[in-house]
Amino acid sequence: MRCFDVLWEMAGLDMYRKFRMILCIIMVLGLTLVGKGYGQGKMINNERIVGGECNYTSYPGEARIVSVIKKPGTESPVSFSYEIRFTFHSDHVIKEPFARTEGKTYLLLHANSYPDDGFIKQHDIAKDRVYPCVMKVIVKGTCTPVIFEFPTMEKHQ
Repeated sequence: MRCFDVLWEMAGLDMYRKFRMILCIIMVLGLTLVGKGYGQGKMINNERIVGGECNYTSYPGEARIVSVIKKPGTESPVSFSYEIRFTFHSDHVIKEPFARTEGKTYLLLHANSYPDDGFIKQHDIAKDRVYPCVMKVIVKGTCTPVIFEFPTMEKHQ
């Protein structure tokens, strides 16, 4: 600390000028770090990667369909849309508290939309039917926290 006092004394700066000089140095360093992109994600091939890589833990189990309800107002010339709800059960202990499944129901979507007649018929979906299912729970990254995958149901019709 005494080194700085000697430097200030040699420079002949009063308290107000010392404060302004320190403030300028902090601002220049801050702008330099921001300009270099610190804290803004990784750079790969000069492209910024936001969010980073996501890792999941998989819990194999079963999904039981608890309801299949035709959505009102979704009539099209070809088909209807359905709200399908299911519960999930795994014999594995789910470690992540936010992903515990007791007493919860989940919405089954197909390609981020409510399934239609064709999907229902293709996979023979009905109340109380049980399907193999894998619950994937995020352990690293900022992606979707919980994902359900149904190995016997195709991703695309």
